[in-house]
Amino acid sequence: MRSRLIIPVLLITSFALLLALGCGDDDDRPGLGPGNTTPPPELTGSWEWVISVGGIAGTTLTPSSLGFSESLVFGHDWTFQHYRADTLIVESQYSVTEGDDLIIRYERSMFPFDEQAVIELSDTLVLEDLCLDCFRRTFTRK
Repeated sequence: MRSRLIIPVLLITSFALLLALGCGDDDDRPGLGPGNTTPPPELTGSWEWVISVGGIAGTTLTPSSLGFSESLVFGHDWTFQHYRADTLIVESQYSVTEGDDLIIRYERSMFPFDEQAVIELSDTLVLEDLCLDCFRRTFTRK
């Protein structure tokens, strides 16, 4: 009888331990933003949207499939601008958090979420929403 209880107790204890270790406070990571320092130089500048892939259906979206272009501008002064064609649709502040991943936080976002992970940052910028079945957006430097 006692040996039957060991496995469920071990499973419950392991689950509780994993849950406790996995639920950290993201605000403990060092952040960079207005008044703190300058943005990462590889992020600042203008970016042209190329493709977005994701969603529950694995949808692929491009400028040609939607009939408009989009671009992002990350300023050296922590300002962020999002353009659809040549029309400014969002302007706000942004900050970044450096840890295992570079996370961009938008004061006001045009995306469904106010945070995105930077998956790639070179002449290509790949941003990923921080949720399940969300979009990965690819931009190239203008």
